[in-house]
Order: sequence, then structure tokens, then C-alpha cells
Amino acid sequence: MEGSKHTQDTIEIFQDLRKRYDNVGIVLQAYLHRTLDDVWTAVERGDSVRLCTGAYTEPPDVALQEMPEIRRSYREAAHLLLKSRRYPAIATHDEELVRDAMEFTRQEGIERSRFEFQMLYGLRPKRWSQLVGDGYNVRIYVPYGTHWVPYFYRRLRERRENILFRPEEPPWRLSAA
Repeated sequence: MEGSKHTQDTIEIFQDLRKRYDNVGIVLQAYLHRTLDDVWTAVERGDSVRLCTGAYTEPPDVALQEMPEIRRSYREAAHLLLKSRRYPAIATHDEELVRDAMEFTRQEGIERSRFEFQMLYGLRPKRWSQLVGDGYNVRIYVPYGTHWVPYFYRRLRERRENILFRPEEPPWRLSAA
């Protein structure tokens, strides 16, 4: 999901592929005004969804602008996805959102094996280890290719607090317990 001008086209391509394949999923960005409707559609269809906050500067008529609103939207979308039990990916470095997913799944009796957290390689490796140690599935993603540097910097710019996440322990020392 590289910006809102591509969202509808991406969803249509995904839905076409989904008619033929079961092993495809889509990323939805919580800060877009349309996302809760897209999440409902995905849940009804049984789609696999990776939920992220959103990384691009979008106008107010397209996207939420303030973190409290974005977090509220993320929580609502995450709760819908977690209840769907379709193995959603909770992709965030935001500790408030990580804790909310943990608390929500505990309250709802959703097993830790029914979803995963996703984080970017190099950001919060100590937290990855804690989550794995607590029995959660964690996927670390590594951007690659010719445009990985701009991608990585967008992740840092999307939330200023990402810059403050210091690697407490080198990621290559982590074990999957």
C-alpha cells in the first residue's frame, strides 16, 4: 500500500488474485478513513490482512491526522481482525497498540497462535524477544531491493518515536526460544 492513490487498485488486484489463490493477503492502513470498511469486507471474505498504521502524508479528507485518532482506528480494526480468527498480522512498533492487542486477545480468549506481531528488522529487538518469550508469534521483516533505504526511512519518519527505539541487544543474538 504505497499511498492512497494506489489503494483501490491494489485492493482490486488482490481481490482478483484471491479468487484464484488462498495464499495471498493484503495490507490495510489504519489511518485511512476507508479502512474500517475495507476491514469489514476482508473479514466477510475471509481474507488474510496485515494491519499497519500508515506511513505516507495524506490529506485530511483521505486520512486521519492525529495519533490518538489513528490509534483508535487501529485498535478497532485490529479487534475486528483478531475476532475473525483468520491469522491477522498486527504490524506495529507502537507499544500502546501492542499492549492493546495482547489485552484484547486475553479478554476474548483468543489464542496467541491465532495471530502474529510484525516489526521491522532493527527496531525494538528486545521487544521481539520478550513477545516470543511470552509465547507470541513475531515476524520480523527486512526490506530489500533497490528501494529499501527510502522504505526504511519512511518507517522512521512515519512515527518519530521509531527513531528513539534503540537496539538494546543485537538482533542476530535473539533466539526463538
